[in-house]
Amino acid sequence: MKKAILIIIPVLWLAACRQTATSNTTTVAQKSTIVLHIDVDTAGNLTDTTVKRQLTDLALRIGNNADKVIINSYTEQRATQEESVALAAKQANAVKAFMLPIHERVYYNVGIDAKGFAKPIDAANPASLANRRIEIVYLN
Repeated sequence: MKKAILIIIPVLWLAACRQTATSNTTTVAQKSTIVLHIDVDTAGNLTDTTVKRQLTDLALRIGNNADKVIINSYTEQRATQEESVALAAKQANAVKAFMLPIHERVYYNVGIDAKGFAKPIDAANPASLANRRIEIVYLN
């Protein structure tokens, strides 16, 4: 009986240690952000070929890895906040529309957050086009 207890106690202790080690191990997703300065034409299409190439690469990555992506869209200060948000939505939708034909997962894996005039890059000059940007945040 004593031998059985002496064998059972270390086995239980090892099992408890293994369970604790396993439960403390978590996979932390790596968060990355891509910042793109974009402009859209009157039809809502992207105009910069470098940005288009970067978005093509991102769409392929989303298609291959099923990454979840959020597009945060910012603008320069406009006459009203509603105008800023409308322009930000136009920019974000242009980005998503460009990536959608590249891979169908973009439709489900990419969200849009049109922030308008918020977190300006050039706070001293709120009307500066430097504040107009897309921040693409994705998890690996």
